Formats: sequence, structure tokens, C-alpha cells
Amino acid sequence: MTTRSVSSDHFLAFMRLSTSESRTHTTSTESTIAVSKTVKTRRRPVRARPHVRVYPKVFSVMTVITSLIAFLTGYFLAAFQQRTDWFLPFISDGGAFSPEANIFGFFLSIGGYCWIFTVFAIHIRINMHIRSYNKHYISMKKRISIYIMDTVGIMSGLGVVMVGCYQEVTLIDLHYVGAFFAFVGGVFYIWMFLLNTCFLKPQYSPRWLTLTRLAFVIICTVAFFGGIASLTPESFPNNSTVPKPYFSEHDIERYPWGSKERAKQIIKTMLEWCVALCFLFVIFTMTYELNSFTLSTTGLRKRYYKYYREVLRDIRRKLRNSKKLHVRSTTGSLSLSDSESST
Repeated sequence: MTTRSVSSDHFLAFMRLSTSESRTHTTSTESTIAVSKTVKTRRRPVRARPHVRVYPKVFSVMTVITSLIAFLTGYFLAAFQQRTDWFLPFISDGGAFSPEANIFGFFLSIGGYCWIFTVFAIHIRINMHIRSYNKHYISMKKRISIYIMDTVGIMSGLGVVMVGCYQEVTLIDLHYVGAFFAFVGGVFYIWMFLLNTCFLKPQYSPRWLTLTRLAFVIICTVAFFGGIASLTPESFPNNSTVPKPYFSEHDIERYPWGSKERAKQIIKTMLEWCVALCFLFVIFTMTYELNSFTLSTTGLRKRYYKYYREVLRDIRRKLRNSKKLHVRSTTGSLSLSDSESST
């Protein structure tokens, strides 16, 4: 019985199959290194790099910037067109009529949504701080407190969006509802944020920052309740009350200078601006903690690569088995032809 070598066609088919496998089904990058006049292939493992990286501090900064743009542009445009007084009108007066109403509503709505994203980022940051120092354990009392704080913060953000979308001259009822959620929810949120973070062990923020926040939160709370107290109607001897200003077609009605009603209105506007600016300052201080971490999709990509490697491993196994079957069939046909030739 004579031996017969494998033909060149069979050898080329085998090499083509192995080459196509190595080209199409690989999960690692390859680099060639020349060692003693021979080419060797070195495979490096795939690094799971994040698809998206989010910096939460951007949300708190954008909340402050967009809100200030809405306040100041509405104020200056309305004052230039003599729709309001130069000396501190109400914040909503800057968004009563077009064109300042469009700018006011646009930027204030963006600020409301950025504030909602900031609430979610603060939630993640507090959870990370507690879990990292308590063996990934959070008590039920602390969880409920954080969830209530998040709910109030989201309601505050939606209230800010409602204030920007519904002007006081068109849908004043919805405007007041949005202002109620924005101010009440905002004051309640910053108090809960301060109480939930100042008693954490170790400290969530430096002592000087906590004391600064406490001072501005107290000022904001006093101004808020002072504004509510100034809204109570005052009775006169003839059982009448102070007439409320109404909104005409082309102008915002104002009280005359030197009158008692005008003095009360100035106090209300000053308290409203004080609440808004103190609230924005506390939001801006949250950038200190949000600057220490980022959000990314690295974990998702690791799970994706794990699944992808398993799929490719199955594909290689099937190709390897098919290649073995192909070689066996080739050798079987060769042995059969040899036996026939020998006979």
C-alpha cells in the first residue's frame, strides 16, 4: 500500500477556512512582533471603555446659569419696555408678555429639567457615600428619608417648569400652582438635604460648607415665610381689603409710589428674589460633592463583552468541529482512493 500526500487544493482550502475564522471571529486586538526573523502574534485583552461619560456637576451649574438668564433677561426686557418698575418687580413679571416671556419660559424650563437631573445625581452621590462606609448597607429609615427628599425635589423641578410654561397673564391658576411647588418643594428639599448630609459619618461635606449652607437655608426660610405672611389681606375700618393688582392687555398694573400698598409690594418682591437667589446658591454649592464622581456605562459594556465573548466562543467551537470534520472527510477520501489504487 502506497502513501499519498495531501493535494495542494485541499491544503489551500484548509488554510482559507482557518484564515477566515481568525479574521472574522476574534475579540482581541493583534500586534505582530519580529523575534529572530520569525513573526509572532500577541493578543491583548479587550479593555471595556465606557460608551458615555456624564459629569453630574454640569447639571447643578446649568440649573443656576439658565435660571439666572431667565430672571435677568425677563427683568431687563420688561423694564426697558416700561411694563414693570426698575426697582425689583416680581420675577414672574419678566415672563408675562412677549418677547421676554419666550426667553423667560425657555431658559426657566431648561433650568427646571436640569434641577431634576441634579436631584437624581445627589441621590446617587449620597447612596455612594453611605454604602462605601457602611458595607453597602442603608437603613430603611435613611432610605425612606432619601426617597421623600427625591420626590420633593422632583416636584420642585416640575413646578419650575410650570412657572416657565404658564404665564401669569394667561393661565394664572396653573402659574400659582407651579410657583407653590417650586418654592415650597425647594425650601423643603434643601432642609432635608442639609439634615440628611450633616449627620453622616464620615462627613459628607466640609464643616465650613455645611455652615454656609445652613446660613443660606435659614435666610431662604425666613424670606419664604415672610412672603407668605405678607400675602394675608389687611382689613380696613369699612371691612374692605387691599385691592389686588390686575393685569391689563398691554401692561402690568402697579401701585403708585409713596402708597402703603406699594411699600408692601416692594417687600414682597424683595423676599421673593431673596428666596430664589438663596435657593440657587445652595444648588450651586452642591457642585462641590458632585465634582468628585462621574457616571458612565462601563458596567453595561463589561456585561456586553462577557456575553459577546461567550457567543464567539461557541462560534469558534462550531467552526473547529466543522474543520475537524472537513479534515476527517478529506483524509477518509484519500485513504479510500489509496486502497482502490492499491487493489
